[in-house]
Amino acid sequence: MKLKTFLLITSLFFFVIAIIHLLRILLHWDFVIGSYVIPYWMSVAAFIALTFLSIMSFRFRKDLT
Repeated sequence: MKLKTFLLITSLFFFVIAIIHLLRILLHWDFVIGSYVIPYWMSVAAFIALTFLSIMSFRFRKDLT
């Protein structure tokens, strides 16, 4: 697999998961593991981190020649 292809797949994966976290925040979906409800601030942090990783992966892919 070429590096550009890998970076494209990685950035799209990060982007899709970030959108799922954003939807969880906006639509107030509960995420429960066992009896523990995951707080919304974790989705906010995950959305920020995953969006950053997605953008950086797109940029690294663009910089490759």
